Amino acid sequence: MTTSFPMNAGDDPYSYSKNSHLQIPKELLDKKSPSWNKGLIHYIGASNIEVMNAYVAQFEKDMEMFFNARAEEIVPGGMMILNSPQLSERLLKFFGSSLMDLVNEKELIDGSKDMVRDAIIGKLDVEVMLSSSHTFRIIELGCSTGPNTFHAMQHVVDVVKEKYHNIILEFQVFFSDHVENDFNTVFRSLPIDRSYYASGVPGSFHDRLFPTRSIHFAHSSCAIHWLSKIPKELLDAKSPTWNKGLIHYGTSNIDVVNTYIAQFEMDMEIFFNSRAEEIVPGGMMVFISPFSSYIRLVEFFGSSILWIW
Repeated sequence: MTTSFPMNAGDDPYSYSKNSHLQIPKELLDKKSPSWNKGLIHYIGASNIEVMNAYVAQFEKDMEMFFNARAEEIVPGGMMILNSPQLSERLLKFFGSSLMDLVNEKELIDGSKDMVRDAIIGKLDVEVMLSSSHTFRIIELGCSTGPNTFHAMQHVVDVVKEKYHNIILEFQVFFSDHVENDFNTVFRSLPIDRSYYASGVPGSFHDRLFPTRSIHFAHSSCAIHWLSKIPKELLDAKSPTWNKGLIHYGTSNIDVVNTYIAQFEMDMEIFFNSRAEEIVPGGMMVFISPFSSYIRLVEFFGSSILWIW
């Protein structure tokens, strides 16, 4: 079991001041600096202006990076709404004319819904946004924790780039698996040199995961043979299809096999109906399956299968 060390006040190894260094300007941690903040992680009550100026300078650098990143990501005609509990002259000066509204902390929750609604109705232009995107979206269904999933996704990106070398595309890969999947490991293991933006989407692929017509390429390796659930008949000791507690049908009778097949066919119908809604016209799905005998698989998939190796 992992040991837990909740953060606390003060200056010990598990205090807020010792675990928030990435957010604190480095000069505030230097005892020899005039802007040393005595281990505090805020500037309220600070004794000199240097401490406050160090925080303001860090905030302005952070905001410059923040807005530069959003400027690249948001389509022309898109919108950004920021709610902040900080109403100050310096903040107003920094945001300038791009600042649509600032509400104090008391009004933040109550007023944000009306503010967002007014902004969307008055300013948002969906037609402009939808005509300006060059993002190619890929889903990896049943990603587990890598590294095989990263190799597969980079290969897809590389091949699409090779084919459309005269078009500037950006790639967004959605790594999807059950909510119990270790997504922390997925994100910690992401290749540094990847040429795509990565996101995690928890949920079962036996259901809808994405908006309508939003995905260009779906990929799944060694995952679609997993069922959404164990057929209940297999758990009933009085049923002729009782599987004696096993989770496979390798040595089972034909009734057990047919029960698994029936569940698989129901799962695949839901699976394909979901992907049919999510994938754009002209999109593609690629599945790699470990089936040793694929006669029934061909029968189920029919003419939609392109190749089998």
